[in-house]
Amino acid sequence: MDGPVALPDAIQPMAVADSQRSALKARVLEWAHIFGTVGSSQLLVQGLSFLGGILIVRWLPSSEYALYTLANAMLATMSLLANSGISDGVMAESGKVWRDPKKLGAAIATGFSLRRRFAVGSIVIGGPILVYLLHSHGASWTKGGVLFVSVAINFWFCALGSIYSVVPALHQRVSLIQRIAAIQGIARIFGLALTVIAFPTALMALIPTAVAQAWASFRLRVATYRIVPSGLAEDPHVKSEVFKIVRRVLPNVIYMSLWSQLSIWLISICGDTDAVARLGALGRLGQLFVVFSTFAAVVFIPRFARLPAQRTLLLKRYWQTLILVISAGAACVGFVALFPQAALWILGNQYRGLVDEVILQAICSLIWFIVGIAYNLSASRGMVIRPEVNIPLQILGQGCLVALMNLNTVKGILWMSILLGGWQLAIYLADTTRQIWKLERTALIHNFG
Repeated sequence: MDGPVALPDAIQPMAVADSQRSALKARVLEWAHIFGTVGSSQLLVQGLSFLGGILIVRWLPSSEYALYTLANAMLATMSLLANSGISDGVMAESGKVWRDPKKLGAAIATGFSLRRRFAVGSIVIGGPILVYLLHSHGASWTKGGVLFVSVAINFWFCALGSIYSVVPALHQRVSLIQRIAAIQGIARIFGLALTVIAFPTALMALIPTAVAQAWASFRLRVATYRIVPSGLAEDPHVKSEVFKIVRRVLPNVIYMSLWSQLSIWLISICGDTDAVARLGALGRLGQLFVVFSTFAAVVFIPRFARLPAQRTLLLKRYWQTLILVISAGAACVGFVALFPQAALWILGNQYRGLVDEVILQAICSLIWFIVGIAYNLSASRGMVIRPEVNIPLQILGQGCLVALMNLNTVKGILWMSILLGGWQLAIYLADTTRQIWKLERTALIHNFG
């Protein structure tokens, strides 16, 4: 039998070069397809979301928009409390077993069990606080309670959907995720057109979002259980590993739940109802960065979670991702800085005088967008900053800024938020780089110690 034919020495380098070029071409085509699929879908999804937000800003009276802003701020805070590192832990553990449907399904079942318990706790904590804040800005106790119920429904389905999305994301079912998001956006914008224009109240602005979120969570559930078995028991090992992350993240989350929406809370306490409405309206411009944030959540973060524990590779991908998203975000800020009146025209006549504020809001949104990406990349690997390090540093920064800044104006609140975001980003970058740098040393100690 003839053996394999050896290539002449002169031909071998050419064969290797051809192989490398083919691999590079395949990789370029793969990323071009991903960027084309996600990019076009996200332009549609976030365009619809942005249009819905502007519809709300333009049609709601400032008193109702202030209530809507407070409700959304509490929704974000409750989402942080309900997460408490659970999604990060589930992503980190699922990334290790994503090729095994049963192990992956057990990891997801564990995440659901934990998420439901934390979600109930978040509702119990957030309800009375939100109702009180709404009442302090003109809502009756009954109206405040009804608004909270609509927030709670949206929050519940959003909390479940974040776990359901782990499996399709790890298996890179990008088209499916984007299709669900697109239909969700279309349903929301049609719902808002039917409700807000006819009944311009905060409640009518919240209901279509909750309905669309419920549908999206159901569709993600169906997609998840087409890949993994349903009804599996919790995995004790996964639960233990997730709790390791939760124990480290929870103190940070409790603290973050206060300062992540610090601008809204401070202006609601120190300012008047119109100031709350102005800050909330400016915050709508943060939608500029949601396209990039969603792209990172669907593509970059799951791929980063799947990478082998190699120091050089992780550092390279970490900084490549951050440089890419910073460049894209800076282009958006540059547009707002060059054409601030165009951005204010979108918000409507009642906000047309906020020229300096709209530029500051764009910078603020970019800073916090980068903070979110930096944190989620490291958390997807289970590398979470220790709370005994993070919280004192954050309190130090906040204490200095609260003492020095004028918090009675929208401009003062925005400057404080920009500086706080820069401080938080510096802390995350330093800690993540340190944790990645010591990975191989830890592995050597484990293997030979």
